[in-house]
Amino acid sequence: MDLRSVVKEAAQLIDASVEEEADAFFLTVGVTESEDEDEDDRTQMVMVELDEAGEMVLVSTDVGPWNDDQDLAEVLRLMRDAVFCRVYLSEATQDEPEQLVVECALVKDKVDAELLSTVAQEVGEVADEIELLLFDDDEDPDEEEDDE
Repeated sequence: MDLRSVVKEAAQLIDASVEEEADAFFLTVGVTESEDEDEDDRTQMVMVELDEAGEMVLVSTDVGPWNDDQDLAEVLRLMRDAVFCRVYLSEATQDEPEQLVVECALVKDKVDAELLSTVAQEVGEVADEIELLLFDDDEDPDEEEDDE
């Protein structure tokens, strides 16, 4: 089975939409259902592609730009329950700072739709938790004062 078929079957298993661009596939993975009917459910865009050698399937998503003020300890605590994925910082370029990346690498010959769907779901969920932890500005400062 080719990667395209595996990706499409995996997407069906987790009810994700798929877009193909060049040699990569982009899955829109549902990660949390909104409790408020007026809000949309949360999703994460997860990329699936082969590595340069064509031997590994990489499943990843960029969470956002890293800065020294972010709480790395809390990110590592979130990783306690992760089975397949890792978190790392990408290399900075002239155009972009280091990005916080959630990724999983799978041996191409061992990948099937069930494994890929599980991994894509985990990558999306971990990325979403980190995004909410580090980049969510929806908290009302008055609520924090009320909790004290």
